[in-house]
Amino acid sequence: MSTLRSVLAWALLLPLVAGLGIFLVLAAGLSLGRARNWAVHLAMLVFARAGLALFGVRTEVSGWEHIAHRRARILVLNHSSILDLFLFSLLNPPAPCLVGKAELRWAFPLNIALWGAGMIFLKRGDHARAVASLQRVVDEIRDQSRTAMISPEGTRSVDGHLGPFKHGPFHLSQQASAEILPVVIRGAWALCPPGNIVVQPGTITIEIKPPLPPSTDPPADAQALRNRYLEWLGERDQAAPLA
Repeated sequence: MSTLRSVLAWALLLPLVAGLGIFLVLAAGLSLGRARNWAVHLAMLVFARAGLALFGVRTEVSGWEHIAHRRARILVLNHSSILDLFLFSLLNPPAPCLVGKAELRWAFPLNIALWGAGMIFLKRGDHARAVASLQRVVDEIRDQSRTAMISPEGTRSVDGHLGPFKHGPFHLSQQASAEILPVVIRGAWALCPPGNIVVQPGTITIEIKPPLPPSTDPPADAQALRNRYLEWLGERDQAAPLA
């Protein structure tokens, strides 16, 4: 039953994503500023709600008050499932700054929506272009009070356990003087681990923690926050001592 439901869900999501992509491209061409932010907000909400409903996934979210207002911030999340794509969209902070790997440029039809939403693509193998893209992210966060959503693990967890934290999000926080907003996701890996497209119906809990001040020491702050995540996720035995 879950397999059939997942196949039907993905089949319905493909034209939905294409339609949302066309909507965002048109919105980008016809308007700027608040109107475009509204279009991105609406598209993300429709994508998240429709996708989760089609798969039979319910969410329980706490801490909405920490994300309600527009400000310069780096929103960090633990990443373990393809379902996180819908969860990122569900969080939908005011004025999001979308950041993703360059390979997503070719992920049709998702790439249409991402381009229309103004995603900044990072080409990790090209240092000069990556630095220029990251500077654009810093400028948008700092100068326009945007929220960048980034997984400090960099990729999905294969076994469901928290992976090492990269320092990139913390460097962005330091350079943009942006607060760090931790978000803890529980239950996504169990419903759809990496390598699967069949989604089991169930419940995912999302806890938006109080914001942390901008990073001043990215390597140390990355390890300190990872240790806190390990505690929040019940994996304290994997915590590393702080220098």
